[in-house]
Amino acid sequence: MGLDSCWAEEKRSQFMMTQLSCSFPSRGKVGMGASTCTKRITRTIAQLMRNQSLPITQVRARSLRRGMTDAERKLWSGLRNEQLGVKFRRQHPLGHYIADFACLEVKLIVELDGSQHVHQTEYDTRRTEFFNSLSFEVMRFPTDLPFTDFQALLACIYNRIEELAALAPIPAFPREGKE
Repeated sequence: MGLDSCWAEEKRSQFMMTQLSCSFPSRGKVGMGASTCTKRITRTIAQLMRNQSLPITQVRARSLRRGMTDAERKLWSGLRNEQLGVKFRRQHPLGHYIADFACLEVKLIVELDGSQHVHQTEYDTRRTEFFNSLSFEVMRFPTDLPFTDFQALLACIYNRIEELAALAPIPAFPREGKE
């Protein structure tokens, strides 16, 4: 898709958001102007259409970062500071879901699944499908693995990063600061 068609698509979506916001009734909640309510709804719909995280998801992710489990903390010690050659983010919001660890460079998500995931397989399937729709690959590991075989876990993640990096298109311009 060329630059002109991307720009045209962006303008079309902005126009659709304007039309959508104008179709809401002019009555808002008590104490809230209709234009404020309409702008908030329009902004939320636009965020969802671009698969951006919602403000409530960002707040939840911040809370999860503060209350990491021991297994997440252990795995984070091996992923942080580009120890595997790429940058990972912990508790990263994508859409209305939060990925345990996400690498945006190679589009990889690493999830640690505890015992509660046995009962929520349908939810996990929807989550994985959503991440896959954004071209992310999801790797799931049991929660106890960082304690039982930490080096094998990091090696598995590293090998997948290498495979995905080989498949990724080569950028047109070199990144600044990296040779």
